[in-house]
Amino acid sequence: MSSILFLDVDGVLNSRATRPANPSRLRDWLDPINVGAFNELTRRAQFEVVLSTSWRLGRTLDEIAIEFAASGLLRKPIASTPDLRGVQGSRGAEIAAWLSSQRCPIQRFAILDDAFAIEEFPQQHVRISSLNGLRLDDLPAILRLLA
Repeated sequence: MSSILFLDVDGVLNSRATRPANPSRLRDWLDPINVGAFNELTRRAQFEVVLSTSWRLGRTLDEIAIEFAASGLLRKPIASTPDLRGVQGSRGAEIAAWLSSQRCPIQRFAILDDAFAIEEFPQQHVRISSLNGLRLDDLPAILRLLA
């Protein structure tokens, strides 16, 4: 398997300034500037997307893929982390559970999240500013982890 990108949406593919007209549709929350930075990342690196965002809850991968495509994202998700809220709780624990469920060990991965820290994987976490969302300036750190 190629490199894995664990993707949060809020604060990564949008920013605090993103205010959708229709707040129930994921595509309306995705900011074109942040989508553009993500698409540049897809042009520079080979990786698969695994959703770690809360948007994965109550939606199928196909529904999310449709929303991603409608907003111009060039990569669709292949999987989601398990929902461990109330069991182990943290996003890092959900990522660890997904990684341990894979038949072949994942050697290269990055976690894009606006969370202050992902304690289980501090070296793989690229903290994205929720003020701006994903920007081209963030790409070098992500590319190092995926290479």
